[in-house]
Order: sequence, then structure tokens, then C-alpha cells
Amino acid sequence: MEQSINSPSDKCSIQRPYCQKKLTAMQRPNGQGYRTPPPVPLITPPPFTPPMPASQYGSTGMRGCLNKTTYVWLANGTSYWYFPTYIGRQTAIGFRWRGFGWIYQRISLNNIVTFQCF
Repeated sequence: MEQSINSPSDKCSIQRPYCQKKLTAMQRPNGQGYRTPPPVPLITPPPFTPPMPASQYGSTGMRGCLNKTTYVWLANGTSYWYFPTYIGRQTAIGFRWRGFGWIYQRISLNNIVTFQCF
């Protein structure tokens, strides 16, 4: 007996080949896919803007800021509180403070002019 098209257990069936199921990262071939973001920090950043220090480039220096409240200054002139949870060779991944809460954000290390950990 064939499954009906409106079956609640399987909305994508052989009768509807154009329908694609969303797969979780564990279901994707070779484990490919996005990682789930780490938990949002429970702390709020300090209520001040620190003075801009001398330039610090590269991932080596910023690795010392992992899981710490960090103020970053970017090449485009913006600056904000950031909570890095991963530092790669070219990317920092973490959370940006938006005044009301943290949002998940990725920053290219090439865009960071300087930073300061707290």
C-alpha cells in the first residue's frame, strides 16, 4: 500500500521528488554542515568604552581573549563589545553585544584593527 501524499509522518515522499527534507548536521553526508552555536554568554559587558590601545594583529594575540569580554575596533571605523568563543587563522567567531543582548557573529581577523580583553 502506498503512502498518501498528506502523510503527517513524511511530507516529502516519492510522489513529490521536488520536495527536499531538511537534514540535521548528523544526517548530512560526511558530517558536513553547520555547527550549533555555543551558549550565549550570561554576563553583560562593562558600561564603558575603553581607550583604543596600540594595534594588535593576528589570531595569536586574540586567542588570549577566548571566552572573555573583549572590545574590538574594526577597519571600517566601528567598535563594539565582543565575546569570542573560537579563533581560527582568519576568523573570530563569537557574540556581539547589541545593547539589549548578545547576537552570534563571525568577524574576519583582517578587519580587526585592534582589541582589548577584560
